[in-house]
Amino acid sequence: STGAGSKDAAKLKRPTAGAMATGLIVLLSVVTMLDTTLTWFDRAMGASEMYKVNKFCVEAPGPKEKGAEEYCTRQECRHWAKTNDHEDGFCRTVEWHNNNQSQTQMATCLYYGYTSTPC
Repeated sequence: STGAGSKDAAKLKRPTAGAMATGLIVLLSVVTMLDTTLTWFDRAMGASEMYKVNKFCVEAPGPKEKGAEEYCTRQECRHWAKTNDHEDGFCRTVEWHNNNQSQTQMATCLYYGYTSTPC
C-alpha cells in the first residue's frame, strides 16, 4: 500500500537544494582551511631549514679559500649540525661542485652567486 505516509517519508530522505548547497559550502570551507594550514606548516618547515642552511653557509669558507672543499661535505655538515644542536636533515643537499664541464653544477653555482665552480 502506498499511502500518504510513504510519500512523506520519501520527501524526508531527499535533501533540499538549500541543504545541499550549505553542505557543500561547509565541506569546501573545511577543505580550504585544512589546505591553508598544511601550506603554512610547510612554509614554516621550509623557513626553518633555510635558517639552518644559512647558518651553516655563513660559517663556510669561500670557495677559493683553503679548507672549503673539506668543509662542504655531508659528513662535515652532520658534524656541524650535531655541534650546533640542529637536526642534520638539510645536510643531504650539501654538495661540493668543482666540475666546470657540468652545466648543472655551473648553474647551481650561478644560482648561489658564484660565477663559476668551485662552490
